[in-house]
Amino acid sequence: MTQEISGRTAGGVRKPVLVDDDGKVVLSNPGGGGSGGDASAANQQLQLAQETAAATALGAPADAAATSDAGTFSLLAFVKRALANWTTLLARIPALTNGRSPTEVLSVPGVARQLAASSASANTVLTTTARRASLYARGADIRYSIGSAAQTASATSHFIGAGERIDVALPATPNIAVIRNATTDGTLEVSELL
Repeated sequence: MTQEISGRTAGGVRKPVLVDDDGKVVLSNPGGGGSGGDASAANQQLQLAQETAAATALGAPADAAATSDAGTFSLLAFVKRALANWTTLLARIPALTNGRSPTEVLSVPGVARQLAASSASANTVLTTTARRASLYARGADIRYSIGSAAQTASATSHFIGAGERIDVALPATPNIAVIRNATTDGTLEVSELL
C-alpha cells in the first residue's frame, strides 16, 4: 500500500510524493523526462564544459612554472613555482651535520672583566682572540662602544639597562669603552668568549 504526502520541488511547486508502508519513497517517474538531473544532451554538454574548465584550472603536466605569484596560471604551474622557491630556500639552509643543523654557539668563556662605568669614558683592550662577549650591567644603566681600536663611549653610544645581559660579536683586536648612562656609577661585567 502506498500513501501520498505533500512535497515541494526545488522550484517551489507542490507535488505529491508516494511513500510505501516501510516509509520508503516510491518513484513515480524514474525515467529521464528532461528534468534537471537526467542524462540529456544539454546536461551532458554542461557537465563536459564544467569538467573542461576544472581540468584547465588544475593544469597539465607540461605546464611551465608560474612566472610570478600573481597572474593567470594553472594550479599546477603555481605548485611548480612553489617547489622551485622551496629548492632555492633549501640551498640556503646549511647542511645537516650528524643529523643536526649546525648552530653558532657562544663558545668557551675566556677572560672575565669588571669594567667601571663612571662619568668619564674608559677604554679596555680585550683579548685578541675573543670573537664574542657576554655583557651584564650591574648597578646602573651603562653606555658602551665596541671597535677594532681604542673607543670612546658617550651619551649616544649603545645602551644596556641595569640587570640586562646581552651577547655581542666582537671585531678583530676588540676594544670596549664604557660610561654610565646617568648619575649612578655601575659595572659592566664582560665575559669574553673564545
